[in-house]
Amino acid sequence: MAGLSVIAAALVAPVAVLAPASAEAAEPCSNSIQVIGLAGSGDLANNRAAPFLGPTLQSFFDNLKASFAGTSTFIEPHGIDYQDIGFPDFLSKSLYTGSFEDGVTKTTQYLASRCKSETYVLAGYSQGADAMMAVYDRMTLAQKNRVVGVALFGDPNFNPKASPLDEGTYYMRPAGHGIFGTRPVPTADFQAKARSYCLVNDVICNSTLTNPIQVVKCAAALRTVLGRCLGEPRPAPTSPGCLCVL
Repeated sequence: MAGLSVIAAALVAPVAVLAPASAEAAEPCSNSIQVIGLAGSGDLANNRAAPFLGPTLQSFFDNLKASFAGTSTFIEPHGIDYQDIGFPDFLSKSLYTGSFEDGVTKTTQYLASRCKSETYVLAGYSQGADAMMAVYDRMTLAQKNRVVGVALFGDPNFNPKASPLDEGTYYMRPAGHGIFGTRPVPTADFQAKARSYCLVNDVICNSTLTNPIQVVKCAAALRTVLGRCLGEPRPAPTSPGCLCVL
């Protein structure tokens, strides 16, 4: 991931300035940078066990941690155990909203329970990317200042014109946005510590499919590759326009 160095670089400066542990925290304070993750749609169905990251975010965490091997920077994972509905429930507005809000609420509650001295990388895949952006948008300025990196994968509201935030092989065209719409271009300070990854023809983040029936047909083909593509050869599509979602 070309953008990994951007997120990794953002982590270095805050490490030396961590404040003393706060007695207010519900759990012991951590001197490590926590990667807070919301897994992709259905990822937790096959393995609902700690650290609740799913295959894609686990791979991201492993790569990020490896980039700091031999340094004084310590990174630990913490995925959020939320509803995380998969296909085809993903396409139901009410079911998706319930799962989305469950992820947002549980992530917000977790962060509120932690020490004010701690720092975080926020990571989300697919539905988790959508929910994690909502978490960030609802944070106070003080909370946002504790976020030293953000990594989004297959965002359903991907904006193909949000460079330098965007990374990947996506089409830079108006129709090639996320399946749920186009996220507004974020502020420069957010882009300085964040990256959003998307692959060309990904039916979630870079799709030109506008018919929900087409998306349902693609879902079966995608089921075997969702969450397994990071760092692996991309499988050949099994139906037109269906490529693996990062």
